[in-house]
Amino acid sequence: MFDRLRNKLNRGLIFKLVICVAIALAAEVFLCNLSFWSNLRNTPVSLIDTEANAATDATGHYEGETIEVNDYVRNVDVQLALTNCESAEVKVMLSDEGDAYEYELPSYRVVPQVKTTGYCDIHPYGKVKTIRVSVDVPEGSAANIESIRLNVVKPFKIHILRLLILIAVIILICTVATDDGLNATDACLNTVSKRIIVIVAVIALILVAKWLSTSNELLVSCPWPHHKQYAELAHYLKDGNVKLLDREVDERLLQKENPYDTSALMIEQIPYNMDFAYYDGAYYVYFGIVPEVVFYLPYYLITGNDLPNYHVMWMLSSMLIVGIFYTVWQLARKFCVDSKGQMKLTFGMYMFISVAMALLSNNVYLMSNPDIYNIPVMMATACLWWGIGLWTAAVNICDGKSGYSRVTVCVLAALGSLSMALIAGCRPQMCLFAIIGILLIARGVVFRKDKAAETVALVVPFVIVAVVVCAYNYARFNNIFDFGATYSMTSNDMNHRGFNIDRLLRGLYSFFLQPPVLTHDFSFMDSAAIDSAYMGKNLVEFTYGGIFATNVMSLAIFAPAVGKKKLNADAKFMILTTALPAVVIAAFDVNGAGILYRYTCDFVPGMVIAALVVWLVGLRTDNVSYSLVRRLCAIALLMGLGYAFLTFVGPGENICLHDNSVVLYEQIRELFRL
Repeated sequence: MFDRLRNKLNRGLIFKLVICVAIALAAEVFLCNLSFWSNLRNTPVSLIDTEANAATDATGHYEGETIEVNDYVRNVDVQLALTNCESAEVKVMLSDEGDAYEYELPSYRVVPQVKTTGYCDIHPYGKVKTIRVSVDVPEGSAANIESIRLNVVKPFKIHILRLLILIAVIILICTVATDDGLNATDACLNTVSKRIIVIVAVIALILVAKWLSTSNELLVSCPWPHHKQYAELAHYLKDGNVKLLDREVDERLLQKENPYDTSALMIEQIPYNMDFAYYDGAYYVYFGIVPEVVFYLPYYLITGNDLPNYHVMWMLSSMLIVGIFYTVWQLARKFCVDSKGQMKLTFGMYMFISVAMALLSNNVYLMSNPDIYNIPVMMATACLWWGIGLWTAAVNICDGKSGYSRVTVCVLAALGSLSMALIAGCRPQMCLFAIIGILLIARGVVFRKDKAAETVALVVPFVIVAVVVCAYNYARFNNIFDFGATYSMTSNDMNHRGFNIDRLLRGLYSFFLQPPVLTHDFSFMDSAAIDSAYMGKNLVEFTYGGIFATNVMSLAIFAPAVGKKKLNADAKFMILTTALPAVVIAAFDVNGAGILYRYTCDFVPGMVIAALVVWLVGLRTDNVSYSLVRRLCAIALLMGLGYAFLTFVGPGENICLHDNSVVLYEQIRELFRL
């Protein structure tokens, strides 16, 4: 009987997989090759003589002749050979039956390494009367125009990567829609097959992180001196110095009453080192010391070479990914069990949640932007996940969810405290999340009066790290509590910034509630508009929208206020000690620094962990609402994955794929061209 049932289920699963593959293949053949089918009967027409050696002039411009067509034109195809550049801008000007005078269509970018970028569908009013094409490249570059043709037949192509992505997306959608896979089996990881799946998923994500860390060519080459501060500091720490001794200080800067007014320095042409900390006539590194001690300094001492930032970002990303899988499991053991202690989170949902948390938009942003600003943020984020996971594991042991061992509890508590304490040497404001461990003692969840050893294990790592970090602060700024951010030579004087409620409220709106700006053209999302009538100076770069408007899974933190399900004391404790510090950190960043997308990475992990706890509590329900909660969770996670992709390909402002990794950007864009 059971064999027949198993065979029936297997046949049903195979049938659904076949249907998903068939739908994906049909979409690839007909939808993704729409230009091929719609132009199949076209007769190509050439606009230039291939033997004329047409090329751009000394200014990088080519102006084609106006050609009489008097026929229907459905597309233009421009093929170029470029020198000293990767891309060219092509403009098409035409007149048609609806427009007697010539008008200009939007320009498009041609990248010869991605051949299909030369092809562009156009939509004139009726027959085209005249048409001409111009080509522009940067000055100092050149473009040879190999061909300009009208009404070409775009080659038919089965894009294997796109097909695989379509299959994966359709399977995910079907899984969520039918609830299959999410409820396939229990979440116990005591079988070899499940452990192998987890290991394979983790390795795959680590490889994705590797690719993301090298995706932006400009950040890999890293031409800016201030982005190499960690590597530079290693040279001095080797000799026991914390000052950057070779950084010369201009005499006029020494005499400046307010050396942190960088606008005045630029106007008065006083040279200074951007984004270094300047104090008492010397330059220092104000970014957290922990990444330096863990990665850059050992690498320099062993090899004598400087460690690139993108290598460090990949190692930190790997640390974060493993930590997320570990922590999600421990939180599930704590908050997603029934009254009998049975796990209610299915293996499918565990995998789905873990992957989605690893590819959270803020994590993807950090992974793909391995610069000096993001290194300490990523390490603090990784340490936060590991700290909460290790502490939760200790709590689970004391709650009887696994064999009790006092040594194991002490080790887990100490490692968790060490992870949380190291945040102080990465991103100091994120130390607020350490309140979880402090309150563990006060609440007596794990460390009661008869647990002195466990209490010591929890506290000692904080003391050791605090002594080291405070000593480092004193060596630089003669103040054990001064981390040096106010001494940074940045775009605003943080010493006189002060507190402003107007600026604070505007910033919190941008961080939490600002809607994303979605468009109908690739890359489908633009920077959020944060212009305002704020009558003061504020540091503003770009954001991609507030966390509640973009990472919708975080909205779950409001569910307990409107839902019927009551949270127990432990769940309330975890939610409050992660969500409230997140709000405080967001307020601190807004008031102390400004509105920047990377600052959201300081508080998003806390909000996400709080929301995760709420989802886990909801997923342990025994009644019919369980299926609804599971589907809502899966939909929210799917939306989060989609938003993470938009963040990766988004335009940003200065450093983005569109400008710095032209070929990769166009290769990704090609996946969405029909």
